[in-house]
Amino acid sequence: MNNAFCLPLTFNLMLYISIEVCTIPNIDNGRVNTSSKDLYKPGEQISVSCDNNYEPLSSSSTCQDSRTWAPQLECTHVTCFVPPVTNGHYTWNLQPVSVGHMMPHGSSIQLNCADCFTSSSMTPNTCQENRTWSQPAQRCISTTCSALPPNFTNGNYNFNDPSQTFQCNQTIKPLCYEGFYLQNGGDRQCTSLNVWSGELPVCSSITCSSPSNFSHGSYHHSQTLYGYGRTLEPTCDKGYYIANNVTERVCEQKDTWSGETPVCLKIQCSRPQVENGRLLSNADVYNFSMQITIECNKGYQIKDGEYTRTCQTDGTWGSRQLQCDKIICSNTSEVAHDAIVAYPTLAFGEVHEVTVDTSFYVLTNGSSVVNCSWDGSLKWISQPTFGIEKQCLWNDIYYSLINHWFSRAYHIILCFV
Repeated sequence: MNNAFCLPLTFNLMLYISIEVCTIPNIDNGRVNTSSKDLYKPGEQISVSCDNNYEPLSSSSTCQDSRTWAPQLECTHVTCFVPPVTNGHYTWNLQPVSVGHMMPHGSSIQLNCADCFTSSSMTPNTCQENRTWSQPAQRCISTTCSALPPNFTNGNYNFNDPSQTFQCNQTIKPLCYEGFYLQNGGDRQCTSLNVWSGELPVCSSITCSSPSNFSHGSYHHSQTLYGYGRTLEPTCDKGYYIANNVTERVCEQKDTWSGETPVCLKIQCSRPQVENGRLLSNADVYNFSMQITIECNKGYQIKDGEYTRTCQTDGTWGSRQLQCDKIICSNTSEVAHDAIVAYPTLAFGEVHEVTVDTSFYVLTNGSSVVNCSWDGSLKWISQPTFGIEKQCLWNDIYYSLINHWFSRAYHIILCFV
């Protein structure tokens, strides 16, 4: 601005002198701190006061020879830079704001922490007049749980050291004691500072309803509800057996029995093979309690004399042998003679010599060999003839008079050489 003043001088002459001065500037959102003075010479200073929420760019300004003020007087908004934060971010009016963004005085920003972190203070952070934040130390801290959730009846959590610190998202499992099951509740997770997800577990007594019935058998039970560990033994009806080896069932979990449903099938015996004999029936399979009859080939017999067998509960024909053995010949009537003193023990089809008393008899014809016949009797291979080896004077007379049952000792006495 060019300010000129006209001053009167003597000699009736008018001189014009130009003086460089600065006028008071207009300042938006503020005012100059001054007296009634309106003009300032170069080198003079002024200060400025700003309205609320504004601040001067400089505390004072100096009038320059160029009739301007330096530095420039201006009131600007008071602002705060959004501070950096680890493991989180700030929002303003629910919208995210970037680190370093300038927020006007009075603005409040909210710290939002990432998962597994929580804010050190839930109070909003406000930009103050001095360009600082109301909570300069606000930060996101790691979430932990310093203790287990409350205890529950008939169970505990799967940790041996209940005093340990648990990290965010760390999961613990409730375990019921033996004989109890988890009726309510489940895994619990550390979600924020000393806060666990889920609800208090409930462990109730394990019981089992009666197992389902099965064909051709029963458990012989009369109860409708059984306690934990109760054992039931299945039994098949007569003539049936448990085919899937289920000998017992135990109440293990709520309405859960061990094993599978028993399967009862008919007891059956397969057709046996009879050595040296045959069956008097043509069936291939026989049900429990059915009988078979064995017929042996000629010259063979069942040792115990029992020619029938019964299908047993274990699907066998019993422990006795199913075979026909050779007959042992015990009938000597067809080869009886005074000359024979011993007979061999022979089985069907075998042959052997008999023992002849050679002191008195001599084989004059045929053979002394016998064989065992299919009917159990000893028979000659070739009919023999025995003669008396030694004679005496009285032999013929006394022999006809003495019965055969007299011993040979008397015969010797009566015999004269």
